[in-house]
This record gives sequence, structure tokens and C-alpha cells, in this order.
Amino acid sequence: MILSDDRGSKRYYDYAEACRIARRDGWNAAPYSDSETAGQRAAKAAMADYNYLKSWCDDRWHYVGVIVTASKDGIELGRASVWGIESEAEAHLLETANELAPEALTEARATLAKLCDCEVSA
Repeated sequence: MILSDDRGSKRYYDYAEACRIARRDGWNAAPYSDSETAGQRAAKAAMADYNYLKSWCDDRWHYVGVIVTASKDGIELGRASVWGIESEAEAHLLETANELAPEALTEARATLAKLCDCEVSA
């Protein structure tokens, strides 16, 4: 199946192989049903995977990074980051930023301690 076609260059999705992997690994996709066979679930999951990857090829979502910076008066003292997060995972982006904040603050405290030649408390 064609994922993208740009000026004669094509990107393909191997649906048959995806179905085989989906069946082997137990993939599933909404809408969920207890009455489906393993093959039906695998086919549905592979199609959902194809559609998701096609939407990436069509620039409907991207991979992004989250950067948290600790600064004082515009001077960066600490930073933490994570990259490779899907842009449509908005709730996860905020959660990731909150998880990175302590790392950025720890680095900022270390930077201040070096600059002041003193110990900075939490």
C-alpha cells in the first residue's frame, strides 16, 4: 500500500507483513470487539497502523521535543529535554515537561553553586 507519493518517489507499507506481525504480537485497534477473530483484529490493527503512518506522511502530525529551561533574569541556568514525542500527544507533552522540571532545576542549582562557589539549597 502506498503511504506517500512525491515527485515519483514512493513510500510503501507492507500490509501483509503488518498483519502477520499484528497477529503474532496481538495488536488490536478501536472499535474493540470480543467477537472478532485474531485475524480480524490483526487486519483492523494493521489498517489503523497504516492510516496513522499515512497521516504522518501527509504532515498531519510530527515528532517534537520538549525543552524545559530554568532561568533567572533571562540567563539560562539549567535545561532538560526529550525528543521524539508525537505532536498529537498533547497531554503527554505537558506531563513530560513536568517530569523534566526537576532535572532542569537540579542543573540550575549546580550552575549557581559553581558560580557562587557555595551550596544552593532546594
